Amino acid sequence: MYFGSRHFGEDITYGGFLKDRRTHEKLDFPYMLARRFEYLVFSVFVFDSLRNSVEAQFTTDDPGRLWDASFLIEQEKQTLAALKQDICAPVYHDAVVLRCIQENGSEDPAKSVLETDRAATLSVDLGSGLQLFLTAHIPCGFSEQLFQGVVAYMGDIFGGFRSYAEELVFGFNRIDLKSSDYWIKHIKHAALVVYGNGYLLTKNSAAEALLQSGEDLRIVDGRILGPADLLARFYPAKSIDALAVQGLSQSSPSTQRHILHTASGTQLLLEPVPSFSDEDKQDDPVRNYFTKKILVASTDGPINADPLLIKATAGVTLQQARLIQQLIAGKSVRQAAEEIGIRYNTARNHIAMAQQRLEVSSQAELINVVQRAISIAPELEIKQ
Repeated sequence: MYFGSRHFGEDITYGGFLKDRRTHEKLDFPYMLARRFEYLVFSVFVFDSLRNSVEAQFTTDDPGRLWDASFLIEQEKQTLAALKQDICAPVYHDAVVLRCIQENGSEDPAKSVLETDRAATLSVDLGSGLQLFLTAHIPCGFSEQLFQGVVAYMGDIFGGFRSYAEELVFGFNRIDLKSSDYWIKHIKHAALVVYGNGYLLTKNSAAEALLQSGEDLRIVDGRILGPADLLARFYPAKSIDALAVQGLSQSSPSTQRHILHTASGTQLLLEPVPSFSDEDKQDDPVRNYFTKKILVASTDGPINADPLLIKATAGVTLQQARLIQQLIAGKSVRQAAEEIGIRYNTARNHIAMAQQRLEVSSQAELINVVQRAISIAPELEIKQ
């Protein structure tokens, strides 16, 4: 066993090389770091100290394969959470064996197992009780001198890890925050942008009164609290084993649109925020955890969503109006397509054209614009 860094020089000592390479190869920081070390395995996970739980995690190696380190992370989470932040801390634990859970493709079985008894760990405080960890699992065969070398190297590249953490929360160059502010400022109802298990990123002015009333939604420790059905839809948990079986091809669990109704009559709509990022992101549970969702709370009573009325007031085609009627009723685009008897892709095209016509960029905005048009329209005599 030997220290497997392929390039260990000053050109990458402070993480600049990794940051430059990332924008060209379109790989997240942990994947780029794993490529530098042939015999190390790296874990990235989100720890919620308020819930005392590991919210999302993945473990990868030099070829980008998935490993299962969930049992070790669960075992050591309290120790890791107590570490001093903004430095690389050495962690010692009992020897355990980590195993690769993807096809190896190698004739050497040793390439699929790693016995480890130490780790070099970085952590970043994301606020509101959330911490992001990057852990390099060290083989038992490493000498203490080599281990301390890894610890020193990880400490040197902390800036790159912090940039990665900020990107997860705010987006590349803070584009997620900027785009979220853009989407919600044009919505008349209370609108909030959340990630993870309901952590608040931003909100519009109409949301202030709703939150102050505390009847349907409130914020505690930076997290939105509300009906149990809503909280369960923020981030449905996925096990790492299930993701490995699916080859990480499963889309984010937060990509679906949901409409809920509270006991007080408030309608809550939850859907993903459109992304401005033009980078191809590696699909992993940690990045999926930070998928931004928009939550719109409407206290308006039910409206007459007749397709002909939608067509007359919003200026869309009748087919588009029929689809919008289904969306207002809380159905997904796929369900709406089945309901009116057209293909799913055709329905998506109709919705896209309706959004373009009304100069909106999300289904939430489309529904809001149409409902507002109907609510302020004069009584119309609709010809059947």
